[in-house]
Amino acid sequence: MIPSLFFKRFFLPLLVPIFVPIALIILSIITLHNSQIPLIANAALNAAQPLDRCPEDVQSRIGINVHRGRGLTWFPKEIHDYAVGDLQLGWYLDYNYQKHISSTAELTHVPMVRPKWWHKIDDFDDVLGQLAEENPDQLWIIGNEPEDLDQDGEYYANAREYALDYHRIYSFIKERDPNAQFALAAIIQPTPLRLRYLDMVLEVYELEFGEKLPLDVMTVHNYVMSERVVPGDGIILWGSGVPLGMDGDTADARYIHPKEHWNLEIFKEQIVQMRRWMQERGYRDKPLIVSEFGILLPDEWDHDGVSTTTFMTESIDFLLSAKDDSIGYPEDENRLVQSFAWFSLNFPNYDPATESGLNGALFEYIGGERTILGDMFVEYVDQLLAECNSPVPQPTFTQLPTEQETPTANPWSTITPTHAASLTATVTYTITPLETATEFPNRPTLTPTFTQTLTSTPTMTPTVPLFHTLTPANSPTATLTPFLRDNEAGSTDTTPTAIPTSTPTSTPTMEPEQQEHTLYLPKL
Repeated sequence: MIPSLFFKRFFLPLLVPIFVPIALIILSIITLHNSQIPLIANAALNAAQPLDRCPEDVQSRIGINVHRGRGLTWFPKEIHDYAVGDLQLGWYLDYNYQKHISSTAELTHVPMVRPKWWHKIDDFDDVLGQLAEENPDQLWIIGNEPEDLDQDGEYYANAREYALDYHRIYSFIKERDPNAQFALAAIIQPTPLRLRYLDMVLEVYELEFGEKLPLDVMTVHNYVMSERVVPGDGIILWGSGVPLGMDGDTADARYIHPKEHWNLEIFKEQIVQMRRWMQERGYRDKPLIVSEFGILLPDEWDHDGVSTTTFMTESIDFLLSAKDDSIGYPEDENRLVQSFAWFSLNFPNYDPATESGLNGALFEYIGGERTILGDMFVEYVDQLLAECNSPVPQPTFTQLPTEQETPTANPWSTITPTHAASLTATVTYTITPLETATEFPNRPTLTPTFTQTLTSTPTMTPTVPLFHTLTPANSPTATLTPFLRDNEAGSTDTTPTAIPTSTPTSTPTMEPEQQEHTLYLPKL
C-alpha cells in the first residue's frame, strides 16, 4: 500500500506532464493518417471538387438532345419547331446526320452515324461520302449505346461487332476527309461493367487492325441506373441491364434502387471513373463529352425529394467546374468534362396510362409549350451567363502599394489601371553639430531640407486561363465542335444546324422508324 501511495503522490504528477503531450501527438498522427485513407471511390472525387463554373466559352459547352419522332404517326419534329433561343445553347445532337443546314439559334449540329442507316442506305457513298467531302473537319460520333439492345445493340451482338463497324465507318470517312474527327459511341453509364465492355472494344480493334483504336473525342452517357437482371428479395428490376455479349457477368451488375436515380454523388463518381479509365488507357489528352445525362424516371420515384430541377442545376454546376490535376483534360485546366447535353429538349413525358415516355423534357413534344423544367433551365442559364460574362470592376487604390503588397485583380481578365498612384513627400533632415554653440558661437545651425517625389505605377498582368482548343496535335487546322438517346428516323431533308462550309443538293431518303425508345421502367 505504501509504495502505491508513494507512486500516486510523487511519481504520477511528474509523469503526467511528460506522457500526455506524447499521447496527444500520437493521436494527432493517427487522425491525420486515417483522414488520408480513401473511402471507396471518394479519393479521386475529393480531388475533383468543383472550383468554379465559369470556364471560357461557357455557352458553347451547353447542349441539348432533340427527339425527332418516328414515322408520320409521331408528328416528326425538328429543333426549329421549338423556341430554343431562350435556352442559350451552344450545340445539339439529334442522332442523325443531315444534308441541309439550319441557322436556328446559331447552334452547332453534331452528326451521328448509326448502324441502322449504314445497313439500309443503298448508295452510301453518295450520301455519307458526299457529306464528308463537303463538310471537312467535322466531328462524327460513331453509334449510340452499342451495348444496349434497345439502341444500336440491335445490330451488334457484342463488343467485337461494334469495333469492326467503327473501323469500317472511320476508314470510309477518313478517306474522304483526312481531317475528320471521330468519337466512340457513348455507353449508357460508366460503371465498372460497362467500362469492361469498352476495354473489349479496344482489345478487338488492336488485335484485328494492329493499332490502338483511333479517336479524337470520348463520349459517354451518365445516368444513375440499375444493371441488375436477376430477381431477388427487395430487388426492383429496372434500368439498363447487362451489356450485350456479357451475359456471364451478371454477378458484377450493379443494383441501384429507383430512388437513387437522383443521386448526385453517384453521378459525380461515375464521371471520375470515366476520366480515370481514359487516363489509364492513354486517352487523357482527349476531350470528354457527356452527350446524355438527366432524369428519366417519373417524379413519383423521387422518394428523397431531390427534385429533377435540383438535379439538373447541380449536375450542370459539377460538369462545368469539376477538375482533377491527375486525370483531367490538360488543355482545359484539367477539367473533367468539356461539353455536355441535357436529355431532352422534347421527348414525350411519362404517361402512367401507357407506361411510356420519359422525364426531363424542356418542351412539350406536341404543342411546343415550354415545361416548368424548361422555365427553370432558362432561369439557370440566364444567371450562369450573367455571372460568367459580367464585367470585371476596375480596382481602386487607397494607398500606394509597397513591395510586400500586390493589388489583387480578378484572374479572369487582364486589368490595366488607367492611372498611376503618386506620392510627394517633403523630408526634413536636421544635422546637430557635435560642437556646442558656446564653443563656436559664429557657426550656424544646419537644417537642410529637400523634397523628393516618389511615383509608383502598379502594373498587373494576371494569368488568363486559356480554354482548350479542341484540335488534335496532328491536325492543326481541324476544329472540334462539341456534340442521344434515340432510335430516331433516318436522315431526311431536314434543316438542323451543322458546321459544313457548303450545302449538298441531294437528300438521303430513309425508311421511317417505328421502334419504341424504351427504358426498362420500374412499376410504380
